[in-house]
Order: sequence, then C-alpha cells, then structure tokens
Amino acid sequence: MSATSKSRFRSYQGEDETRIAAILSACHANGWGNESFWRWKHLFRPDFSPDDVTVSVVDGEIVGCFHGAILPVRLEEGLDVPMCVEGDFAVLPEYRKMGFPLEAHDLADKRLLEAGVILRGGFTSQGLNERFYHRQFGYIFAPTETVRFVKILGLDLLQEKVTQLSEWWLRNGILGEVFKGVHLTVDVAIDQLPPAYLEMSEKSLALVPGVAQTPHMQVRIPSGLLLRDRRGPFSLFLALLRGMLSGRVRVKGLLRNLPPLCRLLVRLVKRRKMI
Repeated sequence: MSATSKSRFRSYQGEDETRIAAILSACHANGWGNESFWRWKHLFRPDFSPDDVTVSVVDGEIVGCFHGAILPVRLEEGLDVPMCVEGDFAVLPEYRKMGFPLEAHDLADKRLLEAGVILRGGFTSQGLNERFYHRQFGYIFAPTETVRFVKILGLDLLQEKVTQLSEWWLRNGILGEVFKGVHLTVDVAIDQLPPAYLEMSEKSLALVPGVAQTPHMQVRIPSGLLLRDRRGPFSLFLALLRGMLSGRVRVKGLLRNLPPLCRLLVRLVKRRKMI
C-alpha cells in the first residue's frame, strides 16, 4: 500500500481524541495518556484550532497524528515572532516508512505561512534531532535550558484543591472554629483563569465559576503567587498578605470587611499553634 493511494490527511474532528490518544499511547513505551488528558493538553488550550491537529486516515481509520500550537517566541527584546511549536506526533508501526510525517509537515506549510508563522520547532534531544528531525525536516538544534513549564487552562484543579481543603478542615473541626459567624463572598480574578468567586462560611469553602452578584470583596491575584506557594493554606495566606503589601495582590472592599478578616486571621493563627 502506498502512502498516497489509500490515505488522506484532515484536521481534528470532534471525538477523534479517543483514537488519537490510543495511537499516542501505543507508540510510547511507557504509555501517553487517555482522551481526557488529550483534551486537557490540546482541546482546552487557549486559542486551540482544529487545524492544530492533523490526522492521517487510511481506509477510514486514523493511523497517525501530528500536533502543533502557534505561540509567540521572543528572539530578543522587542522582537516577538509567531512560532509553531510541534509535538505529540505518532504513526502506528505498521504504517511507518510511508512518508506520513514528512507529508503532514509539508501540508501544514501553506496554512502556517498564511498565518504569518515563520518558525517551526519543538523540544527534543540532540541525538534524536540528528537522527530524525534534522534529517526529515531540516530542523536546526538550538541548545537551551527550560526550567519549568506551567499550563493553566481552567478552574478544575483549583476547585478540586479548595474542595479537598474544605473537606479536611470540616472533618477536623477547623472550618467551624475559624469561620464561626463569618460568611464572606469574594470575587477572585486570577490571570490566565476564568472568573470565579470564593464562598467562605463555617459550613464549607467553595470556589464557584462566574462572578458573584454581591461580593463582599474583589481580589486580583497573579497566578505565579499560587503556583510558587505550595506549603499549605497558612503559608498561602501569608503570601497573599505579602502580595497585598507589595501591590501584586489587589483587593477592593478590604476596609469595610477588616473586622471579620482580623477575626479569621487570629483564629487561624491560634488553630495553627494547636496543630
């Protein structure tokens, strides 16, 4: 079977992720993930387009997948250019050496040029680049060092953490003790995240998607503050206070809610000393 007589390429269509995830997992020695992970990584990515995912179809069955994302890359101060960052590509073993990767790469060129994308690249080792990427696509290996990548797509993870904290505090009597007689609704705006509000009472803590109708306070928090401080709720509370003093965390309605907030802080400090 030739690579062109019974095959074609198309962009992602709804519900392709089950087959795509299966192909990726089959082609990775330690597995790759399921369709939920694929949706988290690709479909729910900001500015995702179905054209970012190309699949190769043979006799009506997806046999290969190729992913990319157009992102700004700063080459130097004042010079940002769009770059197609590519990865998560795989072809089932029985369909390899048929030219699918090279053909998919070439088919994407026209679309990327029309979008003003002048760079294409990805992350790999020098050895793999020499063995595959340079030989196939002419990519040049650029040694660099990446400290950390953080992907923030939605409220799910943060909601889960708030729910876990609420349940643990409720079981240990902390919630009823610290929030006794206190009910606060706080609009929370975190950069890179959808709007949400925090409901705090002696019965529960809950992060609710959307904007509260009558919030007691409004808080703007940089996502980096939440990501760097992972030591617990008390440390996070102190980090928020430091952020307020430095101006990184902005709060509206603080003065009129100062008494209940002071009570919360005193109770939290006392409870921490008892644990």
